[in-house]
Amino acid sequence: MAVKKKKTRVQEIKELIDPKSQRRFEREAENALIDAEEQAEKRYEWAHELKQFQDHDTTVAINRMTARMAQMAGVPYFRFRGVTLNNLEERLMRIQYKTHLWIAMRLLVAAAEWDLQISNFKLPDARCARCGKKLLRKRVVKNAG
Repeated sequence: MAVKKKKTRVQEIKELIDPKSQRRFEREAENALIDAEEQAEKRYEWAHELKQFQDHDTTVAINRMTARMAQMAGVPYFRFRGVTLNNLEERLMRIQYKTHLWIAMRLLVAAAEWDLQISNFKLPDARCARCGKKLLRKRVVKNAG
């Protein structure tokens, strides 16, 4: 058992020292980071478009939500296959902001769907609030009262 573990560890060390393995690892890590950026960008587009429908007070509330989430999350880091990669703070901060804005908007949309009014948040009339697709007809808003 110990011999097998030692052989496995020796092989791992050889792969870490090998320049080809290092380049492959760096390329795969970069691709994983690019995938995360693309997903964050798609989500951000939807969230930003929905944020544009809101008034000043609601925008302030959204900004406070994203700032609080960033404070709670702390400094972002990127871990790939058990290795934490450095010198990516700026890129990770952009991903984190876009993700937090998306989460804030998802929370507000969910609350609005349950008729919970947060600030003056309004769902768009001509688009689906969940996915952003154009609706065939305008949303009918029920008056409570």
